[in-house]
Amino acid sequence: MIVINGRKLIQWLAMLLVVLVGGYWIWSINTNAAMPASTLPEAKVKTFEMVAVEFDGKDPKTGKEREVYRWDPGTIVVEQGDRVRLNIHGLNGEHHPFLIEGLGIQGEVTNGEVKTIEFIAKEKGVYKMVCLVHTDSKNEGPMIGYIVVQ
Repeated sequence: MIVINGRKLIQWLAMLLVVLVGGYWIWSINTNAAMPASTLPEAKVKTFEMVAVEFDGKDPKTGKEREVYRWDPGTIVVEQGDRVRLNIHGLNGEHHPFLIEGLGIQGEVTNGEVKTIEFIAKEKGVYKMVCLVHTDSKNEGPMIGYIVVQ
């Protein structure tokens, strides 16, 4: 028969508690890091609603009708490390293929549809979101938005 005095029992229980708490802590860190974006709690995702919009009007000097396309809002500000979701609504124009320079993101917004993209804002900087159709004034642009990571 093994006899353990009260002091030894308390030491063993304390060591067991440290091992269990440490193991749980390591498990919880690894579990959260491996979760895909779609399973993260919504509170951890910064969501922005954007639209592809068309403005038209008449040039007061020439009387010529003009159309221009824009992303609205034109600038989004997030913090470094934020998980960002952009829901981009195709309100005007048939389609708007786009890229976000420096983030390696590209996609296409189609009229009447919503294009959703997600990314983690890893590095500080200003990133341009450029429509590849409306690149300059000759093509009813430039259709450029900015994502600022602080």
